[in-house]
Amino acid sequence: MIVIADTGPINYLVLIDAVEILQPLYTRVIVPQAVVEELSQQAAPAPVLAWIRRPPFWLEVRPDPPYDPTLDFLDPGERAALSLAEAMNADELLIDERAGRTEAERRMLHVTGTLGVLADAYVAGLIDFDRALARLGSAAASPQRKAYPDRGATRSRVRSITRHFFSRMAAITESGTPAALSCATSPGSSEKRPG
Repeated sequence: MIVIADTGPINYLVLIDAVEILQPLYTRVIVPQAVVEELSQQAAPAPVLAWIRRPPFWLEVRPDPPYDPTLDFLDPGERAALSLAEAMNADELLIDERAGRTEAERRMLHVTGTLGVLADAYVAGLIDFDRALARLGSAAASPQRKAYPDRGATRSRVRSITRHFFSRMAAITESGTPAALSCATSPGSSEKRPG
């Protein structure tokens, strides 16, 4: 499975002390150099800086793909992650920012964000979803987040995605299959939601 990540999901998973769920979910995660540079910015939260300075064995850093001027509306990490996912025909692109998700879906890439990763980890029995969600809400609302140029989930977005998550969980209960939850995408994605 080829999984490419943008800055946002890694940032938030580090902040809520859940980044290690990526390895059992995906075996390895690939990031472009631009994502490493964003995670390494001086304004990044201390836990994120510490994590990226000593990345785990399952994180693979690749050179940024060739520049795509049609993606100028995205920040460098999103641009590079989306281009790399497209070039590698990735199975999954982990990205939170709405414009990046929309463009990735337009290009027929399979996307999920921080909440989708947490939902998959919950289904796999790797996390306590309520605890992770509470920590995510705190991380998204922290004052340091405003100084860090990550435009991922906000408190209201977390609530919106949480409602979507629970509607997907209801679909699992009805269908009896975790497949209904695979890639718990955010509201507004092109994926058809149950009910």
